[in-house]
Amino acid sequence: MQPPATKFRELAEDFREWCDAQRADLLEKCAAYCEAWDRERGTDVLTLQQAAKMSPATYSTLQKKVASGDIANVGRKGAPRVLRVDVEAHFNGKRRITTIDELIEEYRP
Repeated sequence: MQPPATKFRELAEDFREWCDAQRADLLEKCAAYCEAWDRERGTDVLTLQQAAKMSPATYSTLQKKVASGDIANVGRKGAPRVLRVDVEAHFNGKRRITTIDELIEEYRP
């Protein structure tokens, strides 16, 4: 399954080919919104190269962590992808919030 932003961009390209720039522009805005939403929440999908740049781990270390299942592969075999939040949780000590109760507890005054 593709990330929503990718699908929106593909649809925008199709609409441009069909000479409907207005709808294409709207779909591009939707894609940008989805990407911003993912970045803010750390749920954006990264290649191992991108993850290596933003973490203290090397590409090789990330590759081993994905292969062993320590970090979930959200891509496919031969083209692994990881979530930013998973890399941060594993290497930077940020706790990953997985339930609504944990979210409430995290922000409770």
